[in-house]
Amino acid sequence: METLGCAKNQVDAEIMSRLLRERGYDIVPDVSSAELAILNTCGFITSAKEEAIDRIIDLETLKESGDLSHLIVTGCLSERYGQDIYDEFPAVDLVLGIYEYGQIADRVSQLAAGQQEKTLPAEGDSIAHLSVPHESTSPYYAYLKIAEGCDQFCTYCAIPFIRGRQRSRHISDIVTEAKAHLAAGRKELIVIAQDIAAFGRDLYGEPRLATLIRALDDLDYDYRFRLLYANASLLTDDVIEAMERAKNLVPYLDMPIQHMSPTVLRRMGRKETPFSIIETIKRLRLALPKITLRSTVMVGFPGETARDFATLRLGLEHAKFERVGCFIYSEEEGTAAARLKGAIDPELAKERYEMIMADQETRMRAWQKEQIGTTRRVLLEGIHEDGLSYYGRSESEAPDVDPIITVYAETPDIELGTFVSVDIVEENDEGLVGVCKNESTK
Repeated sequence: METLGCAKNQVDAEIMSRLLRERGYDIVPDVSSAELAILNTCGFITSAKEEAIDRIIDLETLKESGDLSHLIVTGCLSERYGQDIYDEFPAVDLVLGIYEYGQIADRVSQLAAGQQEKTLPAEGDSIAHLSVPHESTSPYYAYLKIAEGCDQFCTYCAIPFIRGRQRSRHISDIVTEAKAHLAAGRKELIVIAQDIAAFGRDLYGEPRLATLIRALDDLDYDYRFRLLYANASLLTDDVIEAMERAKNLVPYLDMPIQHMSPTVLRRMGRKETPFSIIETIKRLRLALPKITLRSTVMVGFPGETARDFATLRLGLEHAKFERVGCFIYSEEEGTAAARLKGAIDPELAKERYEMIMADQETRMRAWQKEQIGTTRRVLLEGIHEDGLSYYGRSESEAPDVDPIITVYAETPDIELGTFVSVDIVEENDEGLVGVCKNESTK
């Protein structure tokens, strides 16, 4: 099984893997030794769709050569373009949508028995599969997917049309899953959804992120948890207070803002304004002085003027996010933004992207220099290829998207998957470098 795209997709893949194992199938680490391949795709923006299509072509070639017996494509690309996938890639045996993850074992069995027809993704809104007990692909951390879908309906985004309206899980269900991951030895829980700040509104009539934070903070394990993907408009004082009081929540938040020009934000259908974004950042930094803030912005949105772009750069300089990701606007059919005039030249959009990332590189390197001389609690996750140092993450680094910390140990009494106290002594292109002088610490 291969999965593309975001961590939310990864959770879906972990659930399908569990259901297949329970049915007696072995999940092999490499497609070269597989009889059947399942590709769990992303279809959020053009580059993600292109990556998925390229991989389908690779797997289709393996099937045509006889190295694979069957090929299944699932995920967001399947949900949007099911018939197109069948038409363009005849070697694909089955296309499954996002509401059919729970049926994966039945479908594979039917396919192996020659009884499965080519069907299109079924309509639905069930999130029952999220309650399936599953193991994280990492031995050290696990993603907690607390909701599916989104009610934001930003003009550029197809997610509500692909994944549907927001459907939240019950808090008791999430806590049960959290305990299972911790009991299995994971040390970090990462709370994810399309917008975790909106969590619970569909179930309880109002957002309940603060309640969830308090529930996840009260587990009897040595662990930490962090929050990803929260829109600023719903980060209320209650949420920020819960973050401040939580003893096991690391001071880290991924808060995608998309832009800092009021004109562009309105055209995007965003609920925030530049003023409200800055005010939210101030409240977060006042309550959690050591917080690491990550954000995502978009350039090249239809009608984005030179003045809008300059406002974005100035706004980011004022916000001083420790981490920033940037992507170029991708026109998605069916969205309101696809009907807007004022398309930006691709080369100009690329130039703007490169300027945003260069600005952020300068800010991040300056921030890294400020960390020299501090002490970090690092979760050790691996050993570098040279065998001379470890690598891991502190409260300021989320998996896959942030730099790692290189750790040199002065004691042999440390193990992967443990928290160690690390003195930061250098910084480089890859992140921070530190020395561990003691044994594992709580």
